[in-house]
Amino acid sequence: MGGQILEKTAPFELGETDCINLDNFKIDLSQPVPDPHPLFTINQIIITSPGNIEVIKGGAKSAKSFLVACLVAAFVSDKRILGITANPIDGRNKIIILDTEQSLSHVHKMARRILRLAGYQTDINHPNLEVYYLKELDTTQRFEMLRNAVTDPQAGIVFLDGAIDIVFDFNDLRESTQVRDELMQLVAVNQIALFAVIHTNKRDANSRGHFGAMLEQKSETTIQLSKQDTVFTASAAYTRNEPFDDIQFIIDGEGMPIEVDSRIDKKEIAAQKQRENFKHILSGQKLMEYSEMVTCYCEVSGLSEPTAKRHIGAAVLSKWIKKEHSGSYSLNNNTDEF
Repeated sequence: MGGQILEKTAPFELGETDCINLDNFKIDLSQPVPDPHPLFTINQIIITSPGNIEVIKGGAKSAKSFLVACLVAAFVSDKRILGITANPIDGRNKIIILDTEQSLSHVHKMARRILRLAGYQTDINHPNLEVYYLKELDTTQRFEMLRNAVTDPQAGIVFLDGAIDIVFDFNDLRESTQVRDELMQLVAVNQIALFAVIHTNKRDANSRGHFGAMLEQKSETTIQLSKQDTVFTASAAYTRNEPFDDIQFIIDGEGMPIEVDSRIDKKEIAAQKQRENFKHILSGQKLMEYSEMVTCYCEVSGLSEPTAKRHIGAAVLSKWIKKEHSGSYSLNNNTDEF
């Protein structure tokens, strides 16, 4: 993986078809076949194994990149994140992210979010994580970068955030079929897992274009992201394995995903979000004047000033925060609400 300028050749050009020996693909029931290696599990249910394409799909702003961050953070650490655990193969513990959609600044923030979730310093590169910003490349160059990543012998998983950006026309049946076939061959031959992140149509939950639909049809697992109020849900839209239970999470005031119990009602979810906002504003034994806290709460939450004042009053009554004799406010360290 390097920064060289790649030759502009069509990503879907096919050579002459070699003569196929069917015996090479014949199932021999006398020979045992091991169970697939579980690269990712969600609550102990396998979702990812080598040699497969996986799909993460959802509408705009449905937290697809946040789910990617959680998966990657679990892979480069021993942590269980949103119920996700990883089991890299020895010698293939590198994970590569190719982002075709976001700006350099947003990709940089995403990479730091991953390291923070994993519990590492956010200003030091991790040896098993490579993140690439491909927005400025053309379609052919993006496909070549993907090919290089998938054939990296040290890589176990590749994430392609913006999968339709490796084809010229995602509604062209011939091109979509050819690129899909090449991806299937690449992941199978190299025994690597490829996550394709895809937008859904605005009018329904279907993956965008023929290309998106084809990747979903060939996937081992397709994860659907949706949002209701402040809660994001990751569901097993399709899987060749046992379906996993929905994962629900919110994004806190610091832009970090936090798992929530699906049994919690909407009022409790909203209260949890408010607690996280106050924790973000007042953490570190910080004292803050009322007017400053109103301003900070508006900035963190995106809410209006009257709503911020109402939330501050409710937080004092609930003893999440306390008013000092000086008139300043601080976190209430004597409560276990946080």
